[in-house]
Amino acid sequence: MSNKLDEVQPVDTYVKSLLMHAKETGKVSVDVQKPTRGQRLEAALFFDQQGDEWSGIEIMMGKRIDAQDRVAQTANFMMLEKAMFGGDPRRFYGGFAHCYWPQE
Repeated sequence: MSNKLDEVQPVDTYVKSLLMHAKETGKVSVDVQKPTRGQRLEAALFFDQQGDEWSGIEIMMGKRIDAQDRVAQTANFMMLEKAMFGGDPRRFYGGFAHCYWPQE
């Protein structure tokens, strides 16, 4: 799995709706149908500026995350750590691995 910013990775329908919102509201330059990791990072940063870290995490992972999912527990811990110790939001969101692969 790669974290190259120019790599196109699939995203689910929910994340596409988040990307569309970032594109329309935040004027983020993103290809909603085939977003690169770098475009998704910019959208995640837009949501972070809006105070919505959770949507930023979902964008970087490429899928909607159920609160009961084990990934959600890790994400909650990381958000708490970010709140307590600050840090570079670009590095924070860039650290989330893409984990959505559609069924074919």
